[in-house]
Amino acid sequence: MSIDPIYDTSEEAPLSKKEILEIRKRATEFLRRRRRNTVYATIAFVFSCAAVTLFFVGFPLHTYWESFGRYLLLLTTGLLPVFVVYVGLLWSAWVYRRDIEREFGKN
Repeated sequence: MSIDPIYDTSEEAPLSKKEILEIRKRATEFLRRRRRNTVYATIAFVFSCAAVTLFFVGFPLHTYWESFGRYLLLLTTGLLPVFVVYVGLLWSAWVYRRDIEREFGKN
């Protein structure tokens, strides 16, 4: 009994220069989009953290902690997983592009 390989690529033709350039272009665009989204998520998270500090004891808005500060803290807590996910997606896109560059070269 013989088992056929699932991913047998021995019969496929190698990629053309045009296909390689298209793959590299798409990987670069993908990384660029992920980087932009990560920057937006980072800015939102940092500004939210900075806004929460204004409601801590000793800061000018501490008297409004019960009415507004708690909800801003919940928003910041909700932005933390968003920030972490976007950083993870950026890392994944960077690894993908790095692997493409290793496979097909930088030129």
